[in-house]
Amino acid sequence: MLCKNAVEKGLTVAPYIKTSMSPGSGVVTFYLRESGVTPYLEKLGFDIVGYGCMTCIGNSGPLPEPVVEAIEKGDLVSAGVLSGNRNFEGRVHPNTRANYLASPLLVVAYAIAGTVSIDFETEPLGKDSSGNDSIVNARVLLNLGDSVTTDHISPAGSIARNSPAAKYLIEKGIAPSAFNSYGSRRGNDAVMTRGTFANIRLVNKFLSKSGPNTIHIPSGKETSYPK
Repeated sequence: MLCKNAVEKGLTVAPYIKTSMSPGSGVVTFYLRESGVTPYLEKLGFDIVGYGCMTCIGNSGPLPEPVVEAIEKGDLVSAGVLSGNRNFEGRVHPNTRANYLASPLLVVAYAIAGTVSIDFETEPLGKDSSGNDSIVNARVLLNLGDSVTTDHISPAGSIARNSPAAKYLIEKGIAPSAFNSYGSRRGNDAVMTRGTFANIRLVNKFLSKSGPNTIHIPSGKETSYPK
């Protein structure tokens, strides 16, 4: 949705920002194409350059020569933002001295912003074609601390019987004894979507208890997610 809304509002990625995309497998390409996201990713420069170990091992291609010259001449600390699992200095590219790991959504957001020196809580992502702030009245789903792992985001353990994923499976005629785990159902996007942030130990600072719950803003009503 970020890519779609950004493109429709006229936001672009600056020419000095290098963007690329390397999914884990061709199946992801299929998902993106079927969901209608691919054209918007491509308009922002996130073209597929390969699969698997690409950006995280420095195989996403060179930076434009004028950018390299500016970095070296000005001794600039340029930054790389990727959703992979490697942020060693110089690993993504010899000229990126600062490298940060982020969610795919934030990778796109920083690319549009054109800098990592931005406070998304107080500064607009950019201006639309009419000169207006591109995002207003956004709502927060989760307020997480620093102790967040990939298993909090997309758990691999057992499927709780009162979870949205369990409800979905029951509607499909699957008995609780056959739920198995999220890990065993990785290939089912309908289950995994409903399992997002479903870790029972997830701590959302909006609440005083752990679990896959949040506060709906602005009503203040406690609710589980996703539905």
